[in-house]
Amino acid sequence: KNDSAVPLIPDSLNIGKVTSDDGHVTIYCWNIQQNNGDNYYSAIITRDNSIVTPLPTQKSFVSVLHDRIFKSGEWPSGLFYKIISKKNKGQTTYTLLSWDRFNSTTARKSIEWLSFDSNGQPVFGAPVFKSKDGISHRIVYEYSAQASFTMNYSRQKVTLSGVRRSQRNVDDNMIVVDRLISLNENLQGQNWAMVPAGNVYDAFIFLDGFWVYTENIIARNPAQEKKPQTKPNRPQQGLFPSK
Repeated sequence: KNDSAVPLIPDSLNIGKVTSDDGHVTIYCWNIQQNNGDNYYSAIITRDNSIVTPLPTQKSFVSVLHDRIFKSGEWPSGLFYKIISKKNKGQTTYTLLSWDRFNSTTARKSIEWLSFDSNGQPVFGAPVFKSKDGISHRIVYEYSAQASFTMNYSRQKVTLSGVRRSQRNVDDNMIVVDRLISLNENLQGQNWAMVPAGNVYDAFIFLDGFWVYTENIIARNPAQEKKPQTKPNRPQQGLFPSK
């Protein structure tokens, strides 16, 4: 009998591994699907080959708040598939791209900020994401579990407006995302009905320590990222699909 508070652990467990582009941070992560369809996520973070902390096993957060900082053993659960290192004011921080199967009808992809406190412990979230809605601590996209939603990190050329002249022409890596729209006007606000518009892309560009949202970029052959399956992982399956 499965107690919903204690996830069943399979005899063999497939563990995903992702390393930051500067080589200093590695995250090992996995999920375990229960017989009732719930998914439990776990992870271990290493920094310069030393274990920082194991992240506790937990079910997908009911709501990953855009203004919350997670620390002291808490974390916005999911499967990480990209770690982007950035230097700002002499400090190195990390941006994580992740996926989680939220429920039977929706999945989520998130852009998360990872830093380390004075004790070397991980801190998730920071007010570094600028969009037309203001500044938030993370970006979360929730969409139909049947849809294929692109969120990748690739080099693009973009001309910006409303910034100083030296920043207008950007030719750099940025986080590229599909534009999500509702299947029809009557389903506005229903996340299970959100799907990619198709060939319409937005991006987050790193400027002066912030990830700045930019609409309607013309993506140059956006590469398909290594992403988890759109269906929750069964214990006998791998965490991530083949390339």
